[in-house]
Amino acid sequence: MKLLVLVGSSTVPPYDEFMKAQKETWAKVKNEHVNVWFYYAGKETKRIDFQTFTTECKQDAHYAHWRLKRALDFVWNWEWDLIFRCHSSSYVNVDLLYDFIKGFPTQGVYTGRKVGGEGLGLMEWRGAMIKQICVSGAGILMSRDVADILRKNLKEEEDTVEDDVLIGRLLQLHGIERQEMTVGRVDVESMKDYKLHYHYRFRTNDRQHDMDNMRLVHSIHTRL
Repeated sequence: MKLLVLVGSSTVPPYDEFMKAQKETWAKVKNEHVNVWFYYAGKETKRIDFQTFTTECKQDAHYAHWRLKRALDFVWNWEWDLIFRCHSSSYVNVDLLYDFIKGFPTQGVYTGRKVGGEGLGLMEWRGAMIKQICVSGAGILMSRDVADILRKNLKEEEDTVEDDVLIGRLLQLHGIERQEMTVGRVDVESMKDYKLHYHYRFRTNDRQHDMDNMRLVHSIHTRL
């Protein structure tokens, strides 16, 4: 089993500083079964260094889905079975994540924290009736066949819905729904929220505070 962690990033402040913090902490941890790569918008799709590449795409948030499509194209011929796509505000313990998912199937996987569903009925979208459920974009785990659906069907046109909602809807059109083999996360506003886990999200109104907490979590994990 090979896992590829793709971090959707940006060079726009403060996300450039988040990328730096991630590279200085969890992303430098070596695991023979896991590769970590960062991608962000650029004028062309190309490799920047041993852990970073750009995707030919606009920087605007409404093109996040197209940056992912470009990223999937870039890594398509690499050796991997599952992709975990996360964001700038994520801390991933790659060893714990791999231990958690190494027994997962390698086909039909689309899972992560559920968004929507409760109290929401079906809705019409692109001529089909679909559930109002998706996986949070902060951490999407998907297999190669699911990634291929996105790679072949995401369109460049700006979309008015968030990329995680768009991904969930599009996959439903192709018979893929979120599975309950849930890859979760711990949301950290202060270190009082900390508990040992494989995925953390740091998102408060104070981004420097978030980065400081990310480094604190890393200092704990390096002592485990």
